[in-house]
Amino acid sequence: YKMGFGDGSNLTTTSTSVNKTFTNNTTNDFPFFVTLSVESAEGCTDVYSENVTVYSKLVADFSIPLTADCPPFVNAVVENTSFGNNANNYQWFVDANPIPDFTSTGLANFVRTYNNPNPAIRNYNIRLLASNDHGCTSEKTGVISVYENVEADYSMNIDEGCSPLYVEFTDNSSVPAATTYTWDFGDGASSGLTDPDHEFNNPSRTTDLTRTIYLTVQSPNFCSDDTSQTVDIYHQPLSKFYIDKTSSCPPLISTLSKESEGEDMFEWRFGDGNPNNTIDANLSYSWPNTDVDVVQLYKLELWVGTVNNCVDSTSLDLNVYPDVIADFTYDPEGCSPHTSQFNNQSTNPAEYFFWSFADGTTSNQENPFHEFANTGLTDKTYNVFFRASSDYNCWDTITKPVTAFSQPIAEFEIEPYVMKFPDNELNIINKSNRGPFDYLWDFGDGNTSAQEDPVSHVYDHWGYYDISLTISSNTSVCNGYYEDSITILPPDVNAAFTTDIDGGCEGEGLEVQFTAAPSPYAEDYSYAWDFGDGETGEGQYITHVFDSAGIYNV
Repeated sequence: YKMGFGDGSNLTTTSTSVNKTFTNNTTNDFPFFVTLSVESAEGCTDVYSENVTVYSKLVADFSIPLTADCPPFVNAVVENTSFGNNANNYQWFVDANPIPDFTSTGLANFVRTYNNPNPAIRNYNIRLLASNDHGCTSEKTGVISVYENVEADYSMNIDEGCSPLYVEFTDNSSVPAATTYTWDFGDGASSGLTDPDHEFNNPSRTTDLTRTIYLTVQSPNFCSDDTSQTVDIYHQPLSKFYIDKTSSCPPLISTLSKESEGEDMFEWRFGDGNPNNTIDANLSYSWPNTDVDVVQLYKLELWVGTVNNCVDSTSLDLNVYPDVIADFTYDPEGCSPHTSQFNNQSTNPAEYFFWSFADGTTSNQENPFHEFANTGLTDKTYNVFFRASSDYNCWDTITKPVTAFSQPIAEFEIEPYVMKFPDNELNIINKSNRGPFDYLWDFGDGNTSAQEDPVSHVYDHWGYYDISLTISSNTSVCNGYYEDSITILPPDVNAAFTTDIDGGCEGEGLEVQFTAAPSPYAEDYSYAWDFGDGETGEGQYITHVFDSAGIYNV
C-alpha cells in the first residue's frame, strides 16, 4: 500500500491500518488530499482518494501586563493573545466561575475589577477557554493577585479643646503586618508611630484654629489608604495687665489697666479675701497692711476666659510694707530755758528718726533732749516736727507743741552795800526783765513791797539784811529770784563814862563810882570794866575801890 497524505509525506506499508497525524497551523480549515494506491503481488493496482479536513489551529493564550495590584484592582487587563480563526469563541472564567459578560467571538481583552477586603493577598485564578464550531477547544490559565487590603482609620480621645491641646490617637486601621504609618498633623509635624500622640498649639490669642490630621497607611506591597479628621484648637486668651506700682508703704494704691486679648470674660483677684467680682477693666485699688512687724504679701491675679472654657491668668506678688506711725512723749511745757526729754513711741518698723525743734536745730537721735529758750516777755510755742522712717522708706510725721514760758529774770543793784548807822537808806535799781509779772521784794527786815521799782528802802536798825526779789509770771508758774545783801554797821558805841570823883587820897582805899554812858539808840549795851589795877567788873553803874596809890587807866 502506498499512501500520499497530501502534506508532502508518503508511506509504503503492507499494513492495512495506518495512523497519521495531520497538522494545520493556519487559522482556516485545511483539506488534506489523501490517496491510497494498492498494488497486488501480481502487479494489479487501484487508487482511492479522499480529503481529510483538519480544522484551523486553535491555541488559547493570553498575557497579563500587570499581574498584581492593590485593591481595588480596577480594570485589570488580560490581553487575549490566542491563535485561531476569527470566528472562534472565547469564554473567560474567574475562580472556575464563567463570566458571562466576557464571552466573545474573536479576540477581545478581558477587563475586570478585582477587590480584596482582607489583609492578606487574594489570588484570582483566570482561565480562558477557546472553542470553535467544530467543538475544538483550548484553554489557558493564569493568576491575578490583589494585594492586601489596607483601610486607614483612627480615633482620637478628644477632637476639640483649648491650646495647647494634647491628643492621643488610636489606630483602628485594617492592615497587614509590617504596614507603615504616616501621620500628618497639619501643623508641619508628622509621625510614623502606630498610636502617636501630639500636642496642638494655637499661637493666636484671638482666633480659633482647625487642623486636619491625615493618616496614610501603606502595606509592604505599597498599597495605601488615607483618612483624615479635624481637630479644633480653641485660642487661649492672653491675660495681661499693667500696674503702676507693686510695693509701697500702706496703703498700696495702684492703678490697674487690663491689656488682655481674646477673652469673653475676666475677673480681677486682689488676694485680700474680698469677693472676686468682675469689675472695671481699669481701676485703682488699695491694699492695707495692718501688721506692724512684717511685710504683707498679696497675690494680684487677672483671670480671663472664653465661652469655650479656655482660661489664662497672670499674677504677681504685691508687697505692702509695715506701716510707720510716728508718735512721741515729751515734757510739753516749762519755763525758759525748758529742757524736754523726747521719747520715741513710734511703731516697731521705725529705724530712722529726724527731729526739728523749730528753733533752727535738729537731731537724728531716737530719744533726744532739747533745751528751748525764750528770751522774750511772752510765752513762746515751738512746733516740734518728728519724722520716723523704716528700712522700707515708710515714714510718718507728727508735730506737737512745746511751750517755753517767758522766764522772769530777777536782778537788781543796791547801794551802798555797807553803811553805818544812822545811815539807813538803801537805794534799789531793778534790772529785771519786764513783762506780765508780779514783783515781790523782801527787804530782810520783815518789810516787803509789790512795787516793780521800789527805788529805796529805809531800815530802822542796823544789821545784816538779805534783800530778795521774786518775780512771778501771770501766765505760768515760772518765777525768778534774785538775792543780795547789805550790811548796816551799828553806830559807834558810846563808851564814855563819868566818875563821881577823879582822884583822892588812899586812906583806907579810894572808892569811886563809875557811870557808863547809855546808847543813844536805846541799845542794850554790855559793859566790861578794867580798872587798871588788875580788877574788872561789869554793869553800867559800878563802884570800885582802889587800894593803892597810883594813877590808873580805867
